[in-house]
Amino acid sequence: STILTQKVASTLERKSLREREEQLLSKLHKQAITDEMTGVPNRRFVFERLEKSFDDIEENSKEHFATAIFDIDHFKQVNDTYGHAAGDEIIKKVCNIATSIIKSPNIFGRIGGEEFLAVIFNDSANHLQEICEKIRTTIENEETLFDNQKIKVTLSGGVCFSNESSSVSDLVNKADERLYLAKKNGRNKFYLKEE
Repeated sequence: STILTQKVASTLERKSLREREEQLLSKLHKQAITDEMTGVPNRRFVFERLEKSFDDIEENSKEHFATAIFDIDHFKQVNDTYGHAAGDEIIKKVCNIATSIIKSPNIFGRIGGEEFLAVIFNDSANHLQEICEKIRTTIENEETLFDNQKIKVTLSGGVCFSNESSSVSDLVNKADERLYLAKKNGRNKFYLKEE
């Protein structure tokens, strides 16, 4: 009975250690794919999913989709005027608004600083225009209260459809070019094509 008790105890201990290891691995995986400040997917995760989505099209298992890149207009000015803590609050607010509009299975993530990327599994220009406009106008009308000061910001963005591109890098570059076109032509707008 002593040997049996020891074997049972040993088995239970191994089971407990395995469960703990699985929990730690799950936690580490979540940390590896999540932006620490905002809780949204990070650059690594977003680009991995973008690559997979593009591969799925080539294997004919998925429909075409769109990629939107956008960032906060004059963000350096926000940081310089109100401080980096205020800038962080603005980034969090943009993420909250965007994730409330861009629902799963679509993907939204922060890819750096004040720059974001969304993968929208719909290739309708009208649908994309509606989503982009809803995000843009919601941000434009929103105020962030920080240290008794009301801060307002706007967004600019560029969109590219997967059927316009031969690779993920081409897709991202075209969306990025349209983002900079939007900034060059007055900001606070999204371009779905070259204007």
